[in-house]
Amino acid sequence: MLHIVDIAKVTGSVTQENSELENIAGWKEGQIISKTGISKRYLSTISSEDLALKALDSLNDRNNLSDVDLIISVTNTPQVYFPTLANFAHSRLGLKKTCKCIGINSGCTGFVEAYELVSLYFKNEIYSKALILTYDTYTHFLNDKDISTRALFSDGAAATLIEKNLDFHSIIESKISSASDTYQSLIFERGTNEIIMKGSEVFTFGLKYVKKDLKNMADKYPGSLVILHQAGKVMIEGLKKALGESFHIPCNYSEYGNLVSTSIPCLLSENLESFNESKTVIMSGFGVGLSSHTLILNKD
Repeated sequence: MLHIVDIAKVTGSVTQENSELENIAGWKEGQIISKTGISKRYLSTISSEDLALKALDSLNDRNNLSDVDLIISVTNTPQVYFPTLANFAHSRLGLKKTCKCIGINSGCTGFVEAYELVSLYFKNEIYSKALILTYDTYTHFLNDKDISTRALFSDGAAATLIEKNLDFHSIIESKISSASDTYQSLIFERGTNEIIMKGSEVFTFGLKYVKKDLKNMADKYPGSLVILHQAGKVMIEGLKKALGESFHIPCNYSEYGNLVSTSIPCLLSENLESFNESKTVIMSGFGVGLSSHTLILNKD
């Protein structure tokens, strides 16, 4: 039912190498890539919305978007609180007044949540062509002294075009896990203007919930393509080990770092042909909440 036609991605314009952060922190050369697996990050000099509009314009240059009837925008780091970027995109593209515009305040699970929403809207026979806009600039709100967290995150945006097509994937299973009393483990209180992440607690959540959910679902569908939020080396390698060698699990965290809501569409953009051709796909995002959202996609 859901055919991902095209994805346009944009990253921050400033490339930050590991050596810069290692020098600031007084760490040994190679310490960051050894711990995180991340070789560089991309920092944005513009707002998350401006990044997203660059991705949207790129997508629009390559595709006919005039008949889009559903737009879902996803971010944790808006510069404009309301209206949502979906409304801005609606006007920028000059779409019909019946186009549905939705905004989600979500991070690393956001693309998965939006993808499931698109599926639900497509099922009601009214909507047939959707845009998902993901955009986050976490680096704008990280403490300069918190090098351990800064070493993980990049800024980026993506515009994903999805059409209703019965020859492509449908969601056959959805699994959500939300841990109680963990909301302060990764939090951004606007008054403080600073994102606080307790890395050990986020990692513990991954081991306790995400790993279990993925393993239970993967056991039903061996050999699936697995698309994971690119959180970094420790989390991804732990999940890959739990799943075993029978799964195809592409990764790109080394080249991009953690792109938050754009993490999964960035990975998909580099593996789109494989994704669309795969009979069964497991897609999983995990983070803010702390929560995770995993889907099983299948096509006949």
